[in-house]
Amino acid sequence: MESRDAGPGRYFGTGTRIIRESTKLCPLNSYRARSRSMDRVVCPICGEEHDLSEMQVGFDKPDAFFAVPVDEREQRVDLTPDIATIDETHHYLRGVLEIPVRGEAQPFGWGIWAKVAPDDFRRYEEHDRDEERSLVPPFPGTIATQIAGYPQTLGLAIVVRPFDAELRPLFDLVDTDHPLAHEQSRGIHVERVLEHLSRYLHGGEAERMSPERYATLEDDGWQVDDALSRFQARDGVFWLPKLEDRQAIGTGSIAKMLFAIEASDVAGAPEVHRERMWVEVDGVVGADSDVCFTGILTNDPHNPGLTRAGMRVWFRPEHVIDIMRGEWRASTDRQVMQCARHGPSQTTFVCQHLSLGSGLGFHCFDDPGNPRPDAWCDACNAHFLEEGEWNERNEAIAGVKAICAGCYDSAEARNRKSS
Repeated sequence: MESRDAGPGRYFGTGTRIIRESTKLCPLNSYRARSRSMDRVVCPICGEEHDLSEMQVGFDKPDAFFAVPVDEREQRVDLTPDIATIDETHHYLRGVLEIPVRGEAQPFGWGIWAKVAPDDFRRYEEHDRDEERSLVPPFPGTIATQIAGYPQTLGLAIVVRPFDAELRPLFDLVDTDHPLAHEQSRGIHVERVLEHLSRYLHGGEAERMSPERYATLEDDGWQVDDALSRFQARDGVFWLPKLEDRQAIGTGSIAKMLFAIEASDVAGAPEVHRERMWVEVDGVVGADSDVCFTGILTNDPHNPGLTRAGMRVWFRPEHVIDIMRGEWRASTDRQVMQCARHGPSQTTFVCQHLSLGSGLGFHCFDDPGNPRPDAWCDACNAHFLEEGEWNERNEAIAGVKAICAGCYDSAEARNRKSS
């Protein structure tokens, strides 16, 4: 977010550190008068002192931006630091929602976005460089940014108060029952400012180990789905590893899960979507049917909502839809294929006979850590032993095929002969 000068909604320069693609922590101009209580406060997360008088939080893009697929954004989104339009239909303005800080001369500000009606957007834009923008009457809008630490903020009704061309508008909440509205009307203490800022001060870091706790859509804006129940109900298409494998996940392994995330759609309204993402396991509690795991999310979702890489995730075996172990993950993490039967899954390689046949025998490389190494049937194994290696001749006979992890396990179950 940009530096903010005294006066409503005024911003200068660029942000100091991007926490995620749409969120920035920014300094205020150093000459702004602040009382000493806001200068340095001990952070409960890192134990260090932070100068709160130099920090605000803002968002570079409306959340709806992330609902547009990456390869379609250039064609569908018109974005500047202050306005955004999606599909020439949905219009967004960037402004400031100020929160008074008790005992302080200056408020705390959220630099967020609002969705507004087309007519109001056009009228606002007509005065883009006009010092008379402040003469534009206030008009209604809805918040188009999810703010961590509150119940869902997307869609909250606000009044947009324009200022002149150098000032971003101020947003005043209409819904007095929402906690964010309570804070705007009643003010907050310095400790609450630190609570808000700490999420972004340390937002790029991996979260530390925490007591066992399973996120929920209601409290956290995301959760990991019970993949086993969905699989049994045929709700969604994905493959599941064997129960004993899901119970035996160790630290250092990578587990894939199905995340339900409440995020914005292109119209700025909250909706739940699902993304498959990987968690690197760093803790195991219990064993067998009572086992549970914790780890760090390794990637950012396409439409993140309140999730991010580095956040801590607690899960159980019924949440797991795939597993990778050890150093093998480094070379295969991106080898994902889409299977019509099993959905997105690991890419594996077998001879053409295994992919369709049954009772043909099952041979594979000794590849520690890889649960699904390249495999072939008895007949192909005879050609392999005859040549002493794999070469163009016996590989042509094998007719190697790429199949997903679920199809691999099915092929192994059909073809492996009991010893």
